[in-house]
Amino acid sequence: MNRAERRALARKQAGLPKAKVRIGIPSGPQWYAKFAMDLLGLQADTADHPTPGYSDVQTSIRTIYGSTLWTQRKDIMKGAVEEGCTHLLFLDTD
Repeated sequence: MNRAERRALARKQAGLPKAKVRIGIPSGPQWYAKFAMDLLGLQADTADHPTPGYSDVQTSIRTIYGSTLWTQRKDIMKGAVEEGCTHLLFLDTD
């Protein structure tokens, strides 16, 4: 079963909610290449495999540069709530 077929099957599952996941990345001035590649892999796996209990999963990424982790996380969370995200996943770049 290819990606399009899996997504179509997932959408047909009646009564299941959609998930809108924000991936929040509070960071310093740079990311490591391995982190960026792992992040791309995470998004690809999410797109390729249906998530049990959800008809569709949309992901978005928000990164905020700064030096105070709690402020960065607060701003990411505030944006996720304002945009109607159902889930929030924080990732650290180190």
